[in-house]
Amino acid sequence: MENIGVLIVAPVNSYLEEELDKRFNLLRLWNFPHKDEFFKHHSGSIRAVVGYPNFVTDREFIDSFPVLEIISSFSVGVNQVDLAYCKEKGIRVTNTPEINTDDVADVAIGLILTTLRGICESDRFVRGGLWKKGYFKLTTKALDSSFVAPVDLSQSTSVMENIGVLIVAPVNSYLGEELDKRFNLIRLWNFPQKDDFFKNHSDSIRAVVGYPNFVTDREFIDSFPVLEIISSFSVGVNHVDLAYCKEKGIRVTNTPEINTDDVADVAIGLILTTLRGICESDRFVRGGLWKKGDFKLTTKMLFTQLSGRIVDNCVDLELRVCR
Repeated sequence: MENIGVLIVAPVNSYLEEELDKRFNLLRLWNFPHKDEFFKHHSGSIRAVVGYPNFVTDREFIDSFPVLEIISSFSVGVNQVDLAYCKEKGIRVTNTPEINTDDVADVAIGLILTTLRGICESDRFVRGGLWKKGYFKLTTKALDSSFVAPVDLSQSTSVMENIGVLIVAPVNSYLGEELDKRFNLIRLWNFPQKDDFFKNHSDSIRAVVGYPNFVTDREFIDSFPVLEIISSFSVGVNHVDLAYCKEKGIRVTNTPEINTDDVADVAIGLILTTLRGICESDRFVRGGLWKKGDFKLTTKMLFTQLSGRIVDNCVDLELRVCR
């Protein structure tokens, strides 16, 4: 087989070239700046051509190789090959259908998640040292209507507006707007002097909207004599004194699994972004490096098994991969 002449018309992946080099007398067309010299010395020995999408394999090119038996195009389509003439001459033509299907799907999903979750934007945020000046802004999430919790409107609006609700930290604007419509909503961060707040409002607060990093302890709970419910905008409730709430008959709610889809989105987005070099290519374009040459191809990792479970409010992933 080493005596069989194989012509490859353009660089492809290194693995393919190495394997062809082991088995055949491989000639790389781009190593011959003077094509006439190449055809003069090698055309009589070429029995196979490895084609490429942007290389036209027409009648003139085919006739240059009198013993040509097969054209194997490293492409999805074969529109660059004169199929009718190959059929006439008995030359077999093969291609690589669906070779890029998984890759296109990976990049498409990766780009969607990267855009919606601001992954490349956050990458620039970290690389630019902007994290020293403050937090990266939260990205938005499109909510299906099925995720909106039903609200009991059996009480008249005027009655509900008199119910004092304290929110301890900024949350998403939608929640703030809905609470504002239904209750007398008081935002704790608007009161720099906390003593003044407790002096003037503690007797009217019947509900508290909590937050993960805000400790709702015995002292805080005792500040509100008519408190009935603590609704924590969090997955866990370890920041709330549950035993004391139970003792006082105060109901405690939270938002379990509220971040599950978001964590999954970002996890898969980061995997695809890393493997497919999406943020790297983003910097490549923004930096104008495309003017100097093409972006290098990334490697391909095939997922054979991905399983996971929730352990202590964390995602535990087991990932087996092969290259």
